[in-house]
Amino acid sequence: MTHDIFPSIWMKGNSSEAAHFYCAAFSDSSIIAQNPFVTTFKLAGQPFMALNGAPEFGIKAATSFFVWYETEEDTKNLWDLFLVGGEILMPIGSYPWSNQYGWLRDKFGVSWQIYTGKKQEHNPTICTSLQFAGINCGKAEAAITYYAQLFQPSKVEGILHYSQEEGFPTNWVKHAQFQLGSYTIMVMDSPDTHETAFSDFVSLVVTCDTQEEIDHYWNYLTKDGQPGRCGWLKDAFGHSWQIVPSILGKLMSDPEKSAVVVQNMMKMNKFIIADL
Repeated sequence: MTHDIFPSIWMKGNSSEAAHFYCAAFSDSSIIAQNPFVTTFKLAGQPFMALNGAPEFGIKAATSFFVWYETEEDTKNLWDLFLVGGEILMPIGSYPWSNQYGWLRDKFGVSWQIYTGKKQEHNPTICTSLQFAGINCGKAEAAITYYAQLFQPSKVEGILHYSQEEGFPTNWVKHAQFQLGSYTIMVMDSPDTHETAFSDFVSLVVTCDTQEEIDHYWNYLTKDGQPGRCGWLKDAFGHSWQIVPSILGKLMSDPEKSAVVVQNMMKMNKFIIADL
């Protein structure tokens, strides 16, 4: 029952500028669609969405995008590009896990981990990385199970725990990677982090063809989470999701219907397709 999953970034009215900037940075990238509310685009073959909105959501590094390159030159080129107007979170350099790795926040506030290493066939160039920190620290493995029970098919590609010598509980996840359908997510428990909570600044979108599917995902994720407005919710770990009908983009792009669609959206928590 898994449908398209992709990340959404809450921009401060500059979604088109950001989307064009990112598309120029990655190969196999392009703008898919634009309207006054949202820009959808593809980066390294993967869909993304940027929303135009007020700067009400705090920028957090707890959700970042992990970029996987096989050459140090590619890593350094992207680092230099994204660092202009940005902020270093971990300096680029040699670490035990990579000869060249760095973590930064770009000029739009988006957090990127840029890594050099040999890719396996299943490794995408870009994947979402979730840090479980603060009150969530130690819950990364539980989150894998939680998400895998909802999204099928799912596959855990590896879990590495902290060693006793590292001074953290050995059931905490140092690094793990799993797939929900074809969408890859990395997770880790992070006792040392820049920010300790997830934010609506980055959410994950699930597109659904039917009301039954919307109900299925919405009910599961809000059971121990928190419903929001316009298809938004927070799950049991405080991470944000948008459960949206796949027809929404078409309705929003229709000049004769979009105004009414927006009015109806603003009245909803969970989306009701018939009312749109």
